[in-house]
Amino acid sequence: PRDTLDAFDATYASANTGNASVLDFLLREGEFSEDFVRGTVLQLEQFERENGDWGLDWAYRNGTTPLDSIGYSWQDMPWAPDPMSKAMGQMGHHPQLGMEFFGDLEDGQGRVEYFLSERDWSRDGFKGISEAFLGLGTDPTNFSERPAQTSQLVSEFFDRIPNNSAFNADNAGAAAEPIGDLLKHYMPAVESAAISESLTDNPAR
Repeated sequence: PRDTLDAFDATYASANTGNASVLDFLLREGEFSEDFVRGTVLQLEQFERENGDWGLDWAYRNGTTPLDSIGYSWQDMPWAPDPMSKAMGQMGHHPQLGMEFFGDLEDGQGRVEYFLSERDWSRDGFKGISEAFLGLGTDPTNFSERPAQTSQLVSEFFDRIPNNSAFNADNAGAAAEPIGDLLKHYMPAVESAAISESLTDNPAR
């Protein structure tokens, strides 16, 4: 539809068909089926991890402007493309898929290290990856069926994300809300455990 094309053109400075910004635009709003999100994430992961820095460069530069050679960079764009970050945001709508991706499928621990410790999520302010872990970390089914694994993955998130080299006040502002919601969910349990331990150590209290 014409209005969709107009919205796309207004969002990205270089609207070339068949590139990363098209997929980014598709995924950044709405909610897609679990099968679609699974397939998208797995294909993007394979492309990124097989191609290394070039894979990320494709996702970034295929949506950037040809004017970057004269100083107009992706930071100046209304929306900087990174389709994997939008796919992670979509995964937040399917928390059991998040558990499957980071906990069940082959190389789950390798994914945790790559996506939390190594990958640069600054283009969306770390929002998508935070939404993925908010989903899997607060899902009742995950808690009921795999409480230890759910808690372990959330612990990995809080341990690794702050140490990601791209995570700082300038680059991670969009993650504040999902990270805050995840903290609010877990802090009562942490506080309760601390009180219980304190009472055990000091029964007279």
